[in-house]
Amino acid sequence: MYGTALYVVPDDTSISSTEVDDNLIPAPPQIVKEAHWFPKQSHVKLIYKIVASDWSTLHVKLRFDQDIYARYFRVYLGSLKVFEQIVYPGRTYDFTIGLPTGASGFYTFHDLTLEIYSGGYTEFGWKITSLWLQGPAAVIGEYFPRLSKAKLSWEVIYGPDTKLDFSIKRVNDKYPRYFTVYVGDQIVKDYTVYNQKQDTLSLGNYDKKSHHIVTLEIWSGSYVEKGWILELFRVHYAALFVEIDYMPGHKPHEETLNYISEYYINHGYERVKFVVDDEVPADDTISNYNEFYNEYIKKYFDHLGKAKWKYCLFGQYYSIKDYLGVTFAKKYIFIADQACDNFANNWFNHYIGGVTEVQVEKVVLMHEVGHTVHIGDFEDSTEIYCSNSFCVMAKVNWDNCDDSPYYCAHHWSQRKFP
Repeated sequence: MYGTALYVVPDDTSISSTEVDDNLIPAPPQIVKEAHWFPKQSHVKLIYKIVASDWSTLHVKLRFDQDIYARYFRVYLGSLKVFEQIVYPGRTYDFTIGLPTGASGFYTFHDLTLEIYSGGYTEFGWKITSLWLQGPAAVIGEYFPRLSKAKLSWEVIYGPDTKLDFSIKRVNDKYPRYFTVYVGDQIVKDYTVYNQKQDTLSLGNYDKKSHHIVTLEIWSGSYVEKGWILELFRVHYAALFVEIDYMPGHKPHEETLNYISEYYINHGYERVKFVVDDEVPADDTISNYNEFYNEYIKKYFDHLGKAKWKYCLFGQYYSIKDYLGVTFAKKYIFIADQACDNFANNWFNHYIGGVTEVQVEKVVLMHEVGHTVHIGDFEDSTEIYCSNSFCVMAKVNWDNCDDSPYYCAHHWSQRKFP
């Protein structure tokens, strides 16, 4: 996914990415998926359009694949070379590189180029297995290489009902081109693209977590540098379904459900689908699990017993008054929606902290959905809240009540779907 949010996170350019505290950073979007190969070309380049400032740092993991010779690895910001190192076959490299944008305190657009010299020996010679920007920064898109058959290839993960989303746009090219999507060496679909094309393709049903190579190709791409840019590339499969019932006046906001669904597929492969179902009888307070199960789950959960389905009820209060949400057995969620609204509309939180009802709803539902996929730290059945106050797995507070809440990298890495 390109065009990600700007996250302000702790910045320390003196440490390697392996030393970054995963609690302190947002889960990075999956820019390169499992792996992203350099094309076969002498001065082979992967060129990204980014927005960054002098506070931004590049973290990149580089690994050999089919090449058998040492090469130069270089990084450029615009035309400025900011990094160079000889890299050797048989090794994996983890680089942390400061980006001197000259725009301290401001966000500016730049071209970020990763280069292998020489990369013309073989296909799939070298690959990037991780790329993310620390600090206030984002990857906006990736340019197709200047080659006759301009290809970008990724290793991705498939599962049931796998889909591919893409969006490409003409930048410096003057002509319409053929655009082809491949899985392995098989053509999925051909297009003639004049200015811009966005589409979602169904790739089929596969065993969960099967690995495949997806290639996008522009023909011909040799006319000009940065002729076309890829602004959206996502692969995702059906992983989780959440049936939602709600008491009168407590129907969840569509913005909340859309945000969480998008978050999961922008940062991974698992697609979470929320199905808003029935308005159910009101109960001022849900007292405990037994009441919740007997009065709501047994009566209204249409998919009870189906492994990929979870149940969520939006109501008023839980018996423990400071609980805004609770999850039972990693399957059944209760959102104390009236308590959430009260938190948001508290004079101090709302007028001083700028907290809104939708922001609180997003944080609480992301937190509880996370528990259904094994996200969370516990000690003797007591939850250990995240030490990063911006993470949704911390207690609800001004910091994580944001329009774009996130899981920290530590908690995001814990997810395990049924």
